[in-house]
Amino acid sequence: YAYGANGKLASVTDSSGGVTFYDYAGKNLTQIRTATMDGGVQVVQTRVRYGYDSLGRLSAVSVDLTPEDNSIADGKVFQTFYTYDGDSDRIASVSQTDGTQMSFKYVQDASKRISEVTDALGRVTSYNYINNQHVNVIDHLGAVTSYNFDARGNLSA
Repeated sequence: YAYGANGKLASVTDSSGGVTFYDYAGKNLTQIRTATMDGGVQVVQTRVRYGYDSLGRLSAVSVDLTPEDNSIADGKVFQTFYTYDGDSDRIASVSQTDGTQMSFKYVQDASKRISEVTDALGRVTSYNYINNQHVNVIDHLGAVTSYNFDARGNLSA
């Protein structure tokens, strides 16, 4: 494992000498490349590319289905796109080039915490907060999952 000056993972070398590189622009991961040896020649392939919106949130992931050409211009790529709820980090929608789509709508309580999330099928998940150290999550089927947090907000149980 090798880390860059930014403290982020820069590369991983596997037992056969293959290297996976992680490239960044500022704090954002922009691409993942692999380097392997083929007949004594190093071959570098860009596998995944990442795009970000003006607020620095992940907006697109492009997986090259033919990485040997180091180009997505051939259209042989699988892409996932993300939109967000206003200027928050909450995902509003996810869509993929295969036609798969998901969307979410959020309701906040008076303390600006998420109290409900509704998916594209109209299924509602509710969040009930107790003393800022406990939350009950009730899914659309009525199943309840409880979470406890310590005074610093870390999940404790």
